[in-house]
Amino acid sequence: MQIIEHKGKRFIEINGKQFYLWQAYRAERHYGDPIFLQLYGKTPLRFEDLPDKKWIIIKTRTPGQSKKGEKEYIYTAYDKDYFDLDSNPFERKENQKMFLIGRNRVGSAYLAISTLARLFDLPIPEETMMQLSAKLADGKLDIRYLEHTDDLGNLRNTAYYVKTFGNVHWGITAEYLKQKFGLEPKKNGRKKKNGRAGRFEPGD
Repeated sequence: MQIIEHKGKRFIEINGKQFYLWQAYRAERHYGDPIFLQLYGKTPLRFEDLPDKKWIIIKTRTPGQSKKGEKEYIYTAYDKDYFDLDSNPFERKENQKMFLIGRNRVGSAYLAISTLARLFDLPIPEETMMQLSAKLADGKLDIRYLEHTDDLGNLRNTAYYVKTFGNVHWGITAEYLKQKFGLEPKKNGRKKKNGRAGRFEPGD
């Protein structure tokens, strides 16, 4: 696979075939072949064009085509090992990354927040979910092991991914996420100060 740029647009060449590159992401930021591709072209993308048998291809016909016209498709292809959204990545024994890609940066952030909430069984109201997604996309929310990477294609999207180191992880728990998501109720007890009752605030 080779990504090339021509007149400000990015294309990818695979086995001598050239495609317009909508989106692409690498497992590592600065090296290696992509593990996710979204391509457009008249030439078909086939399984033998991809690195191994773990890849999935989804073919979507581009809208607005007449039935008599030449068929054109958008191909979404990805290594399924990086997109297992059902199992908890923090319970796996091997080092792995779980990628989360939405339609735009905020959409990817929403998918990341909602996936973590589901994996740790945290009910979050939709309004709160939207607020957290915006904060994450703006760089105002930092969560351990959750990182982002930029799109190599023309869409200039952003993907998020959870990076794990086997079953070794520190501090990523439901309680940690509750605190990060602002789901923990504020302490409102009372304690005596200088002989008088005063309102207890965290840090007192």
